Amino acid sequence: MLSAALICAELDELAGREPCRPNFDDEKPIKPQPTLQTTAQQRHLAAQLNLGNLILFIGSAKPPGTDWPTLDALARQLMQEADYDSPPGDNPGEMLAIYGDEVGLGREHLIDKLIQYFESHPPPPLFEQVTAFPWRAVYTTNQHTYLEQAFEKGEQAQCEVIVSPTQRMDALADKMPIYKICGCLSQEHRHDPPTTLPITDYDHRDAKTQARIKRFVDRLEQDLVAGKSLLVLHPSEMELDMAHRWCQSAKGKGLIWITGTNFSEEDQDYYRHLGFRVLPDDPPDLFSVFSELLQS
Repeated sequence: MLSAALICAELDELAGREPCRPNFDDEKPIKPQPTLQTTAQQRHLAAQLNLGNLILFIGSAKPPGTDWPTLDALARQLMQEADYDSPPGDNPGEMLAIYGDEVGLGREHLIDKLIQYFESHPPPPLFEQVTAFPWRAVYTTNQHTYLEQAFEKGEQAQCEVIVSPTQRMDALADKMPIYKICGCLSQEHRHDPPTTLPITDYDHRDAKTQARIKRFVDRLEQDLVAGKSLLVLHPSEMELDMAHRWCQSAKGKGLIWITGTNFSEEDQDYYRHLGFRVLPDDPPDLFSVFSELLQS
């Protein structure tokens, strides 16, 4: 569309007058108007994030339509290698237990398989995106080291991996605490006992493993009771059940948001009834909103 100045210049030229053409060099640049549209929930979470009051939990569910490496995919692969049918259901710990019993090569062999599998796949972009924000803390059931690697490569705050719920926090300084609820598949921690680095279903069912996980949950629940908020990304059914137990306290209700899974409207109603707040945003879109809100 022609500007008014250009139209006037053409009319002058048709009338035989010396056209007065606009000098675009003198025009002031037009400041783009903000186009970001946000919801009240997004603004609230961004404000909590800016205040250092938002905790992140990264679950182990694979987003629909992605080829993320998962423990379930590896467990099924190992079952095929052992020429053994995968059991019904989707419990990778049970499959790994059956594989270990059938192959009989021991725990070290299983840990080698796990480390090699995750190292052979590129980290999903989510983990690098997470490092851009000032979370109060990060909790995860993922045993791989994708998040730690992203912190090492990034320019943001460094992280401190915590596999023991009794580790003192006063030594962390400016480091981001990453609570590895199910242990860490790193060379440093590969020799941790089964109660710290549970691999098979036998390990996860051990009373000492359950007691250790409960202490992590208690630490998180203390923050919720104190009024902090929790954002849960890509939770599995088991992890949603854990989060629901954190919601049981009346003081913790309304402080847990979940996103990253394709919930139906019925699912959303069900989880809201349990005390969750359900965000329809995919995590990358939510992080883009956070970035703009924190910069404004």
